[in-house]
Amino acid sequence: MPDISYELEAIATQFAEKVEVARDEVITTFHAVLEDMSPEERMVSMGEVNMSAIMTSKLAKAISLYEEGIRRTLEATFTTAVLPEQSLNVLLNQARSRISVEVTQHLSAEMMDAIIEGMANNKFPSQIIKELDLKMPKHQVETLINTSYNQFNNAVTDQLAAQLPKNTRFIYIGAWDAVTRDRCVEKIKFSPATRGDILKKFGNMHNEIWNCRHQWEEISDKPYAQGLEKEQELDDAR
Repeated sequence: MPDISYELEAIATQFAEKVEVARDEVITTFHAVLEDMSPEERMVSMGEVNMSAIMTSKLAKAISLYEEGIRRTLEATFTTAVLPEQSLNVLLNQARSRISVEVTQHLSAEMMDAIIEGMANNKFPSQIIKELDLKMPKHQVETLINTSYNQFNNAVTDQLAAQLPKNTRFIYIGAWDAVTRDRCVEKIKFSPATRGDILKKFGNMHNEIWNCRHQWEEISDKPYAQGLEKEQELDDAR
């Protein structure tokens, strides 16, 4: 089966790395600024800081790269339906908002707490960063980015599939390996299937969202490129 997770993994890894760089730069800068202040002066200064705005600005490029990545993934998806640019922009805005809440705002709050506590206890920037690594590790950021994409992708699939007849056939594409969820294996084995049959059996045309590596895609005139060879794989396994 084609493994769309490679592209998603690259997007998530790149974003998480930029988050770490931005976080470390901000902590190091604040530590240098606050180091010679009294405890009272530090609290006054930190009270005037909008950490969420700082991190949003620092991560602007990362978010742009994320959006470019999911656009590329969408462009590689076969469909005979059309997603209007206005609809796409609405869904991208929702994805951006989820990242803001799940990553930027959460991380900003953790950073404020870590800087205040760290300075009060004379900790070095490296110690503060190490503690933040435990509270919000890189793999957690990657999972949040991947899941945000899946929520976006499911919304796109809903929009596209709704334009197509119920007898339109779809295939569940993505990785099939030792860590593939049972639910995803069930969908892989069930496909190719019509939109009507998929809705009847599963209730929607979504993947399994949390860190999922799959998606429903309209079957093309080159189904083997989409993973139809899975039927041979099943025969071989019997």
